[in-house]
Amino acid sequence: MKKIVYIINSIKNTGPNQVLKNMVTAIDKNKYKVFVISFMQGNKEETQKLENSGATCICLNLKRKAEIIFRAKRKLNRVLKQINPDIVHTHGIFPDFIMIKIKEKYNTFTTLHCNILEDYPNTYGKLLGKLMILVHFYTLKKINNVITCSESVFNAMKDKFPKNKKINFVRNGITNNIEQNNNQDISKTIYVYSGGINKRKAVLELIQLFKLYRTKEEELIILGTGKELEKCKEQADEGIQVLGFKENVQEYLEKADVYISNSKSEGMSIAIIEALENGLHLFLSKIPSHLEVFKISKEYYLGEYFEKSNFEEKINKLRSKIKKENRENIKKFQKEYLSAEAMMSEYEKIYEEKEIIER
Repeated sequence: MKKIVYIINSIKNTGPNQVLKNMVTAIDKNKYKVFVISFMQGNKEETQKLENSGATCICLNLKRKAEIIFRAKRKLNRVLKQINPDIVHTHGIFPDFIMIKIKEKYNTFTTLHCNILEDYPNTYGKLLGKLMILVHFYTLKKINNVITCSESVFNAMKDKFPKNKKINFVRNGITNNIEQNNNQDISKTIYVYSGGINKRKAVLELIQLFKLYRTKEEELIILGTGKELEKCKEQADEGIQVLGFKENVQEYLEKADVYISNSKSEGMSIAIIEALENGLHLFLSKIPSHLEVFKISKEYYLGEYFEKSNFEEKINKLRSKIKKENRENIKKFQKEYLSAEAMMSEYEKIYEEKEIIER
């Protein structure tokens, strides 16, 4: 049995962590013994979920990100020597950077969870964002196997690497374990958004567009937090609820009809996959990762994508279609193409086709 180590900053309920949790859940335990190493203490409940899924979780107990830079290498090296893994798979810029400083040779993999060319400047500002891009590309070039979380991120990244550097993409997926409660209020069409509330997600603009073109039978629910939360609350009215961060997102998805997002940049949104798992139609901004979801299969009608200039036209088209479409087909699409099992089937193919480096 091969030993695989996943490395992440801390174990908590964020996008990359959700991907990791689903990887651990779906990986073939008859082939792989799984370890998860985190640099910092995270969420005990999320750690327990990983352990319940069959992973051995090890925390290096670093207190701050600054400590990762100066102390993680020694601690990580000691733990890796004890485990002696066949595969080390990192998630994030800090794990990537620390891993390339380890002198011992391991067969290294990393998952790139976003389009860093867009995400870093949007999140950290132009100057720091540009510096992080340079550092991360320098790091990625030294990792044996780079895997992006979607084809759209792959297309944005592939020309930035040397021609002899092989990179792959594996779309994110989640485990299907919900019990659907279809008690929707059929008198209303409920749109829901869940995620960050900031300039990159363009939630404020979404509210303004929705106010212009909604009907009296439509309602928008916004879940999440971020720098523009208060501005969004100020723009809300009787048809728009801005509720902030909620632990029970699943309950809102069960009551909704459409998942809506006006994001300007994404990798492969877990929130969208969760919406599909609940049978929600999609109404998404026209960006590469959103378009990729619609292009996976033409067999299923998932919804519409829009731009600011055609928002009214596209929401009218969505209205005419969603009452006629079977939500079970959407769930079937998600299970077939964007499940944890589908994701790990692809990852395991990549693991197995790469020869283990002799040490």
